[in-house]
Amino acid sequence: MRYPHQGLLSTLVVLSPCAVLAQGSICDKYASILFGVNTGSNQYSFMTRLINTAFIGNYTGPSSVKITGILAPGTFNGEEVSLLPYFNGGLASANRGYRPGNRTVINFIDDGGVFALAQGKPSYGQRSNQYKLFSHMYQYFGGMLGCSLYGQDGFPAYQGNSRMYELHKFMNIAPLQLGYFIQELSLAAVSLGVTQEDVTAIASTLNTTFGQACAPAVAVLPNYPPDLQALCINTACPLANDPICGTYNHQGGFGIDPKPASTTAGPVDADLAPVLFSIANGGRGRYRTMTTSDIDITTTISGKKTIITTYTVVEAPEAAISFTASDILVTTIIDDEETVIPSQTLVPVGGGLTRTGAEEVTTDGWVVTRDFTSIIPSSVIQETTRVITTGSSVITSTYSVTLANTALNGLQSTDDLVTITSVFTSAGGIFTTTITREMRGTSTSTQSPNAAPMRTAAPLLVALAGAGFVGQMIY
Repeated sequence: MRYPHQGLLSTLVVLSPCAVLAQGSICDKYASILFGVNTGSNQYSFMTRLINTAFIGNYTGPSSVKITGILAPGTFNGEEVSLLPYFNGGLASANRGYRPGNRTVINFIDDGGVFALAQGKPSYGQRSNQYKLFSHMYQYFGGMLGCSLYGQDGFPAYQGNSRMYELHKFMNIAPLQLGYFIQELSLAAVSLGVTQEDVTAIASTLNTTFGQACAPAVAVLPNYPPDLQALCINTACPLANDPICGTYNHQGGFGIDPKPASTTAGPVDADLAPVLFSIANGGRGRYRTMTTSDIDITTTISGKKTIITTYTVVEAPEAAISFTASDILVTTIIDDEETVIPSQTLVPVGGGLTRTGAEEVTTDGWVVTRDFTSIIPSSVIQETTRVITTGSSVITSTYSVTLANTALNGLQSTDDLVTITSVFTSAGGIFTTTITREMRGTSTSTQSPNAAPMRTAAPLLVALAGAGFVGQMIY
């Protein structure tokens, strides 16, 4: 039985998939309004803010527009709906390829989750499911909404599969689920100052492109050919004009409900509710610094050299930073079997030399006096690498050793000059920092009480890549 499609999805004006592109670009218009200058990076920032706001609410500031958020349970047309199980690994609903029946459980909230989104990021690292999902959404919506600098000038072109049906074929999305997604995205746009006319155009394009079962192929992105795009494949979805159900290779064009996962890998409603409630009510929370460490494990499997990549997110102290080594376990798939590999990563810890005082800077005949704080880590990492052969595999093993920073031993200090040089190596790279300060008046040097002790980490089978970028996290 096919049910009528009601509410937002039926009341919007029906536009062609390229209608948004024909309006002088909604993307360009609001990139200029929100950020002052219409550059590629600002267009990408607009897409980032639009998507992140739709998923978690008004994280950038107070708004009179109430957004529940796609990750939170809500209502559409008076019916309760929750999209979270599609994102947190609660359902076997993802499709990693073109093979029918390849249902996969994937946690797409695996790298900072709501916290990273609330800081205007897709995730903390760049190797996670979350990074791939959200960065692809920024790119896809940018192409769809007509960003003029899409694919250039700080706006990367879409890197994913352009066939939206294939990506969503095992989700059995119905008007309720699609309607809630479009509703929250529309409210996010309104909260960012997008006019009702432009919001209607955006929502209509989404509905026309994705909301009709068995829809003929259509081109959505620049430089992509027409392809199957229907997301709404439940029997309750409205049937497209000139339907081609036989071309959709899953259940004759219509879906079946995805199976629940045995366990949910990502956060559940109870985990997200307090944070999303705080964001919805204008709460900014406190921030703490996080860092992402990327790890490459080089091994030979079945005679072929393979690099297994992973990462870990750890808290970085706000005090002076030193380093230690931490043992972790990396779960990967080898020959279709889940394999756990012991590994290791660098972890920053508190400790180091913090020097405060006043400095004089001379420029163009002017002498400027200002306070300064210089920080030198109390410990660094040195690495020794060797190759281990075991069975048919060759594994690169790195011994990470935490050592006292020799730069502290070479500290030269007088009443008017301080010169500090810090040299350390990490993952084959040599980093040298030289600080020379001319000082007047008094200064103080303090050794942090929690400086990392010298120690040698246990040897582990790993090729260590070092630390990644630094972000901020709400808690």
